Amino acid sequence: MKKKPQILFSIIALLAGCSSSVPEDIRSFVSSMNLDNCLTEIKTISAEYTSSLYNYSDESTVYGTLSLEIKVDRTDTDDYYSKVKDIFTGELSVFDEESNLYLADATAYCYFSEEDSSFVYEVTKHGYDSESLEGPLCVYNNKTVLSAIELLDHSTKAFYRTESYSVVSDGLYYGDFLSTRLKYYQFMSLKDDTLVYSIYHQLFKTDTEEGYTDEEITIDKSGMLLSLSSLACNLTTNKESLSKGKAIYNSVIERDK
Repeated sequence: MKKKPQILFSIIALLAGCSSSVPEDIRSFVSSMNLDNCLTEIKTISAEYTSSLYNYSDESTVYGTLSLEIKVDRTDTDDYYSKVKDIFTGELSVFDEESNLYLADATAYCYFSEEDSSFVYEVTKHGYDSESLEGPLCVYNNKTVLSAIELLDHSTKAFYRTESYSVVSDGLYYGDFLSTRLKYYQFMSLKDDTLVYSIYHQLFKTDTEEGYTDEEITIDKSGMLLSLSSLACNLTTNKESLSKGKAIYNSVIERDK
């Protein structure tokens, strides 16, 4: 896979742990988060995420962009629907092994197909043969019929994609993320039934690179992500990344498939 610019770093890995007692209000708020409750109570998801990579000294010089849209309707298991759309430009384009293309965009649907009398997973991707992102735009299409087990697995992907030692990650559910990082409670605060996890101007330095990061994540009382904002400045490469995202739950989902 084509490498993305190495400007985003694991903020947590750069922080020193704090061994003092976690405030009871924060501990109680985090301990009440439960993935099973989220899977039961959340019927629809509408989320979006954008990221831009640009020159630290001249923000008018943009090296690449990424946008992500997620729509999920799991109100009725017999009428499940999801849409995930990615759009890439410049250095944030990635090489996709399935299509063998450097992607410009990718759209994936999961829905009940009357034609196939089954749930299907349908993907359309546009991209380039060359890493230079030049030449004609190529198209890749694929449709797969899903078994009942595959559909059940797919219906949880917006919540999490990775599970290790009963800890889930890589999705909109942040309950496990917080529970495993309570020792960093000094970066957590409670406000209006939400938890805000914020780090500002956190310096980093490795053998080859240095810079700083800002990050703020807002999570609801069930453990689901509401919003995020992240700024990563790599002073060595003179590149900066700005990312923003938000999610809304149990609202009406408009379908286009």
